[in-house]
Amino acid sequence: MIGLIPNINDIEGVLAISTSSGYAKNMTLSARLQSFYFFRIVRPIIHLIYGYSKFKFLGIMEDMPIKITNRWYEWCSKPEYFFDPKNAKKMAKLSGFKNLKIPIEVAIAKDDPICPKPNVENLWKNFHSSGGINFNWLKPEDFDLKTIGHFHFFRKTSKAQLWPWTLDKLEHLSKH
Repeated sequence: MIGLIPNINDIEGVLAISTSSGYAKNMTLSARLQSFYFFRIVRPIIHLIYGYSKFKFLGIMEDMPIKITNRWYEWCSKPEYFFDPKNAKKMAKLSGFKNLKIPIEVAIAKDDPICPKPNVENLWKNFHSSGGINFNWLKPEDFDLKTIGHFHFFRKTSKAQLWPWTLDKLEHLSKH
């Protein structure tokens, strides 16, 4: 959502981790099934029971308003996410995504079932930054990990392996 931030070009750079469209049809079968289960079964039941998106107790994510998860579901139904013309009609001005001036580092785990290359490309083709956009495809074996996936990047079990890489990237961005 960085293109919607009015003063985004005042910062030194962005490190985007596991950032792509959430289009299920490009995901692995397991991730597609999880997406279906989450959006089509869990989300409506939780909304009916609690009146909001109460997901934290399930260990899935943070709690949030219904409108946010419903909009997220709409975005995930299209390959181009919120840039799809149908979804973009409901968004604020999207031109900010094409007028970035900051360096952007994108970190995607090669074994991320939610962020396969087509989903990454479908989202990031809508961005332009004169500061450059660099894609880092991280292999778990390069960090002595069995998996990185979509959710393991900031877990304590990845602290020794992935956090130093992250700090190096942030330090590099702060020097621009």
